Amino acid sequence: MDNFKTLYGYELKKIIRRKIVLVTAAIMLPIVIFTVIAALLGDYYANGVKIDTHYHMFQTDKEYQQRLSGRSIDQSLLEEMKAGYDKIPSDVEAYTLTKEYEAYARPYSAIFQFVRNTANMTVSEVRQWAADEEDMHAMRQRMLEETREELRLTQGEKVFWQEQEDNLEWPMTFVYKDGYWQLFDCMNTIGLMMLIMITVCLSSVFAEEHAKRTDQLILCSRYGRHKAYWAKILAEISFSLLVSIVYIVLAFGLAFALYGADGFSGAFQLMYTNYSYPLSVGEAVLISYSMLMIAGVLTGIFVMMLSELLHSGIGTLALVVGMIILLLFFNIPEQYRAASQLLSYIPSEFVAVWSIFSSRTVSLAGRTFTAWQAVPILYILAGGIFAVAGKRVYANYQVSGR
Repeated sequence: MDNFKTLYGYELKKIIRRKIVLVTAAIMLPIVIFTVIAALLGDYYANGVKIDTHYHMFQTDKEYQQRLSGRSIDQSLLEEMKAGYDKIPSDVEAYTLTKEYEAYARPYSAIFQFVRNTANMTVSEVRQWAADEEDMHAMRQRMLEETREELRLTQGEKVFWQEQEDNLEWPMTFVYKDGYWQLFDCMNTIGLMMLIMITVCLSSVFAEEHAKRTDQLILCSRYGRHKAYWAKILAEISFSLLVSIVYIVLAFGLAFALYGADGFSGAFQLMYTNYSYPLSVGEAVLISYSMLMIAGVLTGIFVMMLSELLHSGIGTLALVVGMIILLLFFNIPEQYRAASQLLSYIPSEFVAVWSIFSSRTVSLAGRTFTAWQAVPILYILAGGIFAVAGKRVYANYQVSGR
């Protein structure tokens, strides 16, 4: 056991102390910082004229939302919102630039947006809508039914999601939640930057040994073909988790410092209205970033396996990063249900909130599991397969065969 600890510590230090780790972090971490703070930067222009700064606009809207925080989005609040928007002249196209919008409607803009998303209406439709809480719920139900049909959900899945929908509490209570919203909105970019850093830093771990021909010494040593391999894999898992934690701590720290940490207990549907599972805002964000960590670990194991299989760090890096970039532009139509669902489970795809909170489920032993419940299990199985496959290649490699 002491020998394994020594090997593990050596392999982890070897990964962390590589210059490529510092270089990659120096490139990727500023991107993460910019992604979180971007909403506060710059000015807002209309027709070439500066109207306001984004930071001041955020502060104004934050104050309005905090005034509404804790109120039920019921008939009374809907009517207040509608009364404010009714004061805007109907013949003005750029209505957000009017003094009537600033004075009467803007304080309710968050409720206006919630109604838009919940009932799947356009801006003009909401402005012409007669505020009616029951009508909003009916339109939401029609929107959910149409979405389930588009996703080719089975009858069992439709029943499952309707049961979840019935468990939601209506009317919902509005809360200020911009800190969590920013984390939710930035997660896809943060996740991709994390996966790229893990790939860059781990792509040559095994390949470097073959390139420098230190494999002769390692594979001929007492623990070279067995313990050394598992020490490398454990070091990779630790490094991937460390990178994930750094990214997450940085993102959470910035988001809460700039936007606030209020709203943890608010209903998730305030942020993602077409999802029926009863989660809170905070729970959904924690689930999202937990999935990001798991995706990072699986990616690291896959990269290590390829590094040993290809004996080329550059080849491994090009292949994995190429796959990540390709999948940004590749899509399988919803009508091919199984293929489309499997594609959404690939780590570079599963760091997106629309994949984590997809309505497509996994059925097993008579039970229904959501994507964020099923995918971690699939990742553990896939990670085990990749690790064992890499072990066979590593242990069977013959130095003389070079």
